[in-house]
Amino acid sequence: MTTPAGDEPSLASYAAARGLPFRPSSFALPQATQILRHGFMREVTGLVRGDLPGGLDDAWLAHVAYVYSGVNDLKRSPFTLLLIEAPESLSFAVRVLCHDRDLSKLDMSNPDSDREIIRAGDRSVRLESEEFLSRYALFADSDQDENSVWRLFAPTLIHWLNTEAPKDFSFELQDGALCCFVPGSLTDPDRLDEFCAAGARVFKEVSRIGEADGTAKAVDPDSRRGQVERALAEQVFNEPPKNVKAAAKAFRRGLFISDEAWRLGAEAFFREQSAAAGFERIEPGEYRASHIGTILPGDLAHVARGADDRTWRDCYLVITDNTEYDTMGWTMLVADGRSPSPAADGLPVGISSDRGLVKLNTDGRSLIFSTLDGGKRDRSAAELGAFIEACRPVLAG
Repeated sequence: MTTPAGDEPSLASYAAARGLPFRPSSFALPQATQILRHGFMREVTGLVRGDLPGGLDDAWLAHVAYVYSGVNDLKRSPFTLLLIEAPESLSFAVRVLCHDRDLSKLDMSNPDSDREIIRAGDRSVRLESEEFLSRYALFADSDQDENSVWRLFAPTLIHWLNTEAPKDFSFELQDGALCCFVPGSLTDPDRLDEFCAAGARVFKEVSRIGEADGTAKAVDPDSRRGQVERALAEQVFNEPPKNVKAAAKAFRRGLFISDEAWRLGAEAFFREQSAAAGFERIEPGEYRASHIGTILPGDLAHVARGADDRTWRDCYLVITDNTEYDTMGWTMLVADGRSPSPAADGLPVGISSDRGLVKLNTDGRSLIFSTLDGGKRDRSAAELGAFIEACRPVLAG
């Protein structure tokens, strides 16, 4: 289907011609894979969500740009982007990046690298196709099983990427989501159809591997995640640490608390305190995969799932950091499928912007409690406990 003569093609006209809802701007695009986590701000200048060409159910198609600081002013890196939920990929994909070689180094970089507890660079993966390697750069997370990458890139997919994929096409598979993108803002309806079909082609391969792999594999003790688990297991706390600093001191190996000790301390503090409150820590990627449509402020740092009881059933305790300011972040509770009880009348509405003040919001799927906290190095048991107690009466009813 093409745009009628005389009409300027746009994402809005593309959506209208296919009976899809369109938003001229939106802040509600999930930061699902690393291209969506770049910059200190993201601008969405057009968003379509629905059943897209190629058999994609409830996917996002958007014009988006991330904003970053240039030498003298702000810069923007614009993309046309397709986001597809792929929870089955959690069983085999930590992070797989297939980037067109014309992308800039910044576009290809991992904005999460500085937030990793133990840092490790990505691995370059080589395939037996010089034609592929001349067009694409294939990287994987240091914890990624390379055999799974080779299984994903079957000869048929490699041939399609070499000969039929749209110009400048790239994709990322991470945290249960598939994100396909090309630089610039596509508006021609035929090219948008081709782009959606390309995403569907990759998604077909992702689904094939996910169905075959089934459940997630055990953690490799030599992986980055395995090293974190070992470091945490070696430090036993007689009681939950009273704040992040107290936990970080336990991992200190000298006069000063290193950055790694701070990160281990933040993880240990959250695990100990969330467990004491009746929650079980889960991987942030697992939460992202099941809550791709739940938009929260900040960068996801820690998540724990509530015990299967009346109060915390289907609840997630979530901590997010602010990458621009180390001294602020958010403590949140996401309660799926809940409606406010009469006890909610005492809570102000919205997302909290005051430290210690608990606010209540809803996105139609979940209740979202939030409070501003002191950020990654200044969270305390007293504040976390007060927050949980403020949520309890609303959910207990």
